Amino acid sequence: MELSSFLLMLNPVPRSKAEKKISLNAENPNSWDKIDRNPLRLDLLVLSAYADNWRSALADLTDIFHQQRRFILAAKFDNVKDFQETINFTTMSKLQALEEKVQVMPSMIRSTIALLDHMLSLNEALFERELYDDSEREEISQALNAMRMRVEGYLATSIALETRINGIFKLVLNAMILRTQTTTADINHHALDLTKESVQDNSVLKLATLATLFYLPGSFVAGIFGMNYFDFGDGAKIEIASNFWIYLAVTIPLTILTGMAWWLAVRHQKHKAPGHHSGRSSSEWEKV
Repeated sequence: MELSSFLLMLNPVPRSKAEKKISLNAENPNSWDKIDRNPLRLDLLVLSAYADNWRSALADLTDIFHQQRRFILAAKFDNVKDFQETINFTTMSKLQALEEKVQVMPSMIRSTIALLDHMLSLNEALFERELYDDSEREEISQALNAMRMRVEGYLATSIALETRINGIFKLVLNAMILRTQTTTADINHHALDLTKESVQDNSVLKLATLATLFYLPGSFVAGIFGMNYFDFGDGAKIEIASNFWIYLAVTIPLTILTGMAWWLAVRHQKHKAPGHHSGRSSSEWEKV
C-alpha cells in the first residue's frame, strides 16, 4: 500500500491568496517536486501569501491618522465655537479607536517574526539531518531572512505609528486643558471687573451715607425746634410746652424697640449661617 501526504487548509475567504499560490505551484511539476522534498517550502509559500498584508493594513491606518491629524490641527484655538466643533468627544473617540487598532499590531507582528525564527532553526535542523543539500538550505534561509527583514520593517512602522497617535492624543488633551484654563481666566477676569464695579458702587454709597450723616444732626435739631413744643416768642427766651414729655414718651420706647428688632434680626441671621451648630459650643461638639 502506497502512502501519500495531503494538505488540509481552512481559508477565510474563497480563492484566497494562499490557495491561488498553492494551485499555481501544483500545476508546475518542478515546483511541486521541490515542495514535496522540503516541507518548509509549503510553509514559506503560505506565509509569503499573508506576511506582506501588513503593508496595506499599515498604509490604511496611516492615511486615517493623517486625516484626523489634519482635522485636529485645523482647529482655531481662539475661536471657541470652532474649537468645540473640532476638539470634542467624537474626535477623542475616533483617536481612541485608531489607537486600539494600532496597539494590537506590534504583538501580532512579533508572533510572525517568532514563527520565521522557528522556521530558520528548523531549516538548519533539517539540513543537519541531511534531508537536503546546502544549496536548498541556503535558498530557504535567504527567503526566510528576506521575509523577516520586511516584517521587522512593518513592526517598526507600527510602533512609530502608535507613538505618533499617542503624541496627537496628548496634544488634544493639552489643548482641551489649555482651553479650559483660558475660559476660567476669562471668567475670573469678568468676576474681577464686577468686583471693581461693586467696590465703586460701595464707595458711592459710602459718600452718600457720609453726606446723610453730615446733615443728619442739623436736620434733627431743625426738626426738634420746628415742633410746636418750643416757642421762641419775641425775646431771647425759649419757652418749652408743658406736654413736651409726650414726645419723649413716644420717641424713647420707639427707639428702644427699633434697636431690639435690629439685634434680633442680626442674631437670627447668625443662627442661619453655615457652620452654626444650634448654639452648641466647640467643646460640646468635640465631645460628640
